[in-house]
Amino acid sequence: MTRIRAAVLALAVAASPVWLALSAAPASAAPATGWLRLAHLSPDTPAVDIYLSSYAGGKPVVLKDVSYGDVGSYMSVPRGTYTATMRLAGSAGASSPVLEGTAQVNAGKAYTVAAVGLRKDLTAKVLGDDLTPPPADKGRVRLIQASTRAEQVDVKAIGGPTLATAAEFGTSTGYATIGAGRWSVRVTPLDGSAKPVTTSVDVPAGRISSVLVLDGSEPDSLTLKTTSDSSGSAVVPKGGVATGYGPVASGGRDEHLAGAGLAGAALLGVLVVAARLRTTRPVPAPVRARRGR
Repeated sequence: MTRIRAAVLALAVAASPVWLALSAAPASAAPATGWLRLAHLSPDTPAVDIYLSSYAGGKPVVLKDVSYGDVGSYMSVPRGTYTATMRLAGSAGASSPVLEGTAQVNAGKAYTVAAVGLRKDLTAKVLGDDLTPPPADKGRVRLIQASTRAEQVDVKAIGGPTLATAAEFGTSTGYATIGAGRWSVRVTPLDGSAKPVTTSVDVPAGRISSVLVLDGSEPDSLTLKTTSDSSGSAVVPKGGVATGYGPVASGGRDEHLAGAGLAGAALLGVLVVAARLRTTRPVPAPVRARRGR
């Protein structure tokens, strides 16, 4: 009986850290992911294929045939460091890149990695995207100045707020909160060859948007393009595209189940050993009668 108790006690002690770790684990751990998207903002660079690779390894994500003014959808990626490599569309994956840029993605944050400038001076810009939802009857708008025809521009919603003052080429402004609806927006170059332009911009309620100032198709012209950053989802950004890198968050449901299985196996071991000790306990040898001489 003493041996049984000793074995059960030893295995119970061995199993107890598993139960303690399991009980201490949170019900749901915060996801260790952020969001990343890619943009082509170089007017004289042809369409490109963009390769997004993680320093942690894995197969890169490839975006095909991305042209000037294109802004991709957000991709949900594990936090870490990523390299965006641009190659001319259709080029081999091992060919020399047009541009490479690196971005550090933090959990719960969103970023835009953009190729900006003329091809001879092409640079990679990493823009931090603030996706805090606006009030229900309003939208949030920022400006990205990506026109090479004006070093600086003023941008104002007519009858509303000023969106940018002397916004320099290759920069982005903060987000302005503005009433939902269709606004006439005036872009005034402060230098360069570009001419002022007035155009309409839709601001849906609850949406966060970026307004891009781009080179127009006509000489000395500018154009505006609006891209949706978020549509007011509780989990931002809405419709984030999974990249296939896979989650790296610890403490998830599968990990909890594994812990429960390990603890259960340990306790099962206690019961099995106890049962074996009971069934294999030595049986006293029979007492033989001694024959008298």
